[in-house]
Amino acid sequence: MSYYKNFSLILGNPQWRLYLRWRYGRSMTDFSKLLFKPNFDKKDFTCLLCGVGNEVTAEEYIKFVLKRNSNPTIWIIDLGNEQIDAVRTMVNEKFSNLKINLKQIDALKLNTLLKPHSIDWIETDGLFEFFDNLTIIELLNIWKNLLSKDGFITTTVTSSRWFLQDYFDHIKIWVGKVWLGVVVYPHTRTEMHKNFKSAGLKFIERPTPIPYFKRYSLIV
Repeated sequence: MSYYKNFSLILGNPQWRLYLRWRYGRSMTDFSKLLFKPNFDKKDFTCLLCGVGNEVTAEEYIKFVLKRNSNPTIWIIDLGNEQIDAVRTMVNEKFSNLKINLKQIDALKLNTLLKPHSIDWIETDGLFEFFDNLTIIELLNIWKNLLSKDGFITTTVTSSRWFLQDYFDHIKIWVGKVWLGVVVYPHTRTEMHKNFKSAGLKFIERPTPIPYFKRYSLIV
């Protein structure tokens, strides 16, 4: 079973590109609710796409960063070798002149790859689905240690208070096991808020086009 191949049926949809552009932009404006403005103008701006999924996500992420900083350092990681290989091919074809680092690695081992306080922006979409709440707190603390003084995080989580959440949680778990061959976990909105607070992160929660998912912008 190929997680990359099966999940790419979703991530390869043209609507996925539109969604990413919309969410990245909205996530940045959300920071105003925290009285914070992301700074892309730093000379040594460094960012991390933590869990890439496929080359489409990587391309949209890179383009979004380049519109705001012409000479960034970009890290892209994933646990799957197929995802990283596909992204590497795309990067070599379209962005070979940029400082883009690709690594197949467990997100929980990022502190062995990156220096403390070296990352200005950490982005991921749906990564928390693969972790239970205790491990999410562990990951958040790793991210917090990696963030620069004015660093920030953007993400999405299935942490809705929507009345059909329990029903869709069961579907999500089944799809993960049967179609993708992975274990996924349900998370309530209350649980995710506790996770963020346990890691000492301030956050703003906003909706996405799918009520089951929420987007979050976080700072220390």
